[in-house]
Amino acid sequence: ALNKPSSASSYEPNSGSSEANDGNYSASNNYWGANPHGEWWQVDLQNTYNVNKIVVTNYHLDNRYYQYDIEASTDGVSWTKIVDFNDNTTLANSQGNTFESLNATARYLRVNMNYNSANIGVHIVEFEAYGELAS
Repeated sequence: ALNKPSSASSYEPNSGSSEANDGNYSASNNYWGANPHGEWWQVDLQNTYNVNKIVVTNYHLDNRYYQYDIEASTDGVSWTKIVDFNDNTTLANSQGNTFESLNATARYLRVNMNYNSANIGVHIVEFEAYGELAS
């Protein structure tokens, strides 16, 4: 997903969608942000991949947790939920949340940001996707 085209339902000034997949993990000033929660961020992988691992790093410079789900699509119209992260005990941290053994086929991946325990904003510092080109 690194430097692939991204988009979002909304964004805060200086926190555009491309901040979430640019390879910069500096949470203090480099993240996609939007509010209120209920916003989404997505990436176009520009080809269809068998995705087996995703890492989501959220803003983590204070004690907060996020709740979100991740969807996959091959056409950008029909979506399948592949991750449902509703944990309210895991605080956001610099290592992010890793989701493995996904077995999803996707050209598009979307993160639906549902909740932030600290405020109404939602933030992705970095989004990573791993897999192989689909045959």
